[in-house]
Amino acid sequence: VDLLAKPGSGPNKQIIVVNVEEKPTGSLMFGLSYSTDNNVGGQVSLNERNFLGKGQRLSFSVRAGGVKDKYSFGFTEPEFLGRDVSASIDLSYQEGTPKQNSSVTKSSSISPSLSFQITDSARMTFDYKFMDTVASTSVNSSEIIKNEPTSRTSSSIGLGIRMDGRDSIIKPKNGYIFTLNSKFSGIGGNREYSKITGKGRYYLPLFSDNVVFLSEIEMGSLSMNSGTSTSDERFYLGGRTLRGFQYGGVGPRDISVDESLGGTDFTVGRAEVSFPLGLPKELNIYGGVFGELGKVWGLDAAIPNGTVVSLDDSIRSSVGFSLYWSTPIGPLQFNWAYPQDYVSGVDKLERFSLNLSTLF
Repeated sequence: VDLLAKPGSGPNKQIIVVNVEEKPTGSLMFGLSYSTDNNVGGQVSLNERNFLGKGQRLSFSVRAGGVKDKYSFGFTEPEFLGRDVSASIDLSYQEGTPKQNSSVTKSSSISPSLSFQITDSARMTFDYKFMDTVASTSVNSSEIIKNEPTSRTSSSIGLGIRMDGRDSIIKPKNGYIFTLNSKFSGIGGNREYSKITGKGRYYLPLFSDNVVFLSEIEMGSLSMNSGTSTSDERFYLGGRTLRGFQYGGVGPRDISVDESLGGTDFTVGRAEVSFPLGLPKELNIYGGVFGELGKVWGLDAAIPNGTVVSLDDSIRSSVGFSLYWSTPIGPLQFNWAYPQDYVSGVDKLERFSLNLSTLF
């Protein structure tokens, strides 16, 4: 911005001329990610934060690799009808096979939404989502998954609340964040259920902010209003959500074919202390010790004759330590976990995991 003062007409009057040069508002990003949950994946995204000079946001992204390919498009009007209300519409198409079982799904969706601030730290979102899914299985799939409907149409409304009282969104040391999401499906379509999930996280600085204590609790419940749930509607734990176990490595499992089925309910608690390692600060390396416990349970599907299913709903737990490294190509996270409570021969353990994501 350049400000120039020029003489004006009349005594002691000046005209201020403001020359404004707008900075670029668009971005083209290429991304690469790896985790033991989803393997290697790549992403290309195009974003425009000031579409047509009206402050509207436009985005398009393609994610390939990993366990799913996803194509998505989004448009956001930040001041809908001239009010402090954000209106969005998102379209997506994705296909792939989840890592926890052999169900192959192809789904397309459209979702308009409205969101607004209810306090300085809290935001509420209303949304509608229509999703059409086609599923298939292999000859080695669980009979329970084979019996699921192959054509699924979901028409749902949702309500979400997010309260964010953290001192930083990048590397918080103090404060809290809480999210609660509810979803009701059955306004048309052939899937009728209610689903609710919630997560609360609290940060506490110790020893002059050099050490940070983190505690977290997360839970969810799925209730069918008609029929039985499908594997892509149920919950899974493991990997990033319960370190020490593979993703989908705990909970209801078809032992006959060694396949995770997921559960209708889950709860998990986490605690971690992160701290510097005494290395030069410019290396951006710090460590952490953690403890986690949780369980996933509930299977409403009928069990065919000859199928052996483990429904053990006991708590699983693990302890371990992590190494966090902010590298020039992106953040790296190494986890070494030691499961404490588990079902031997049934649960799938994972004592080391690695996560990497970067944009370039």
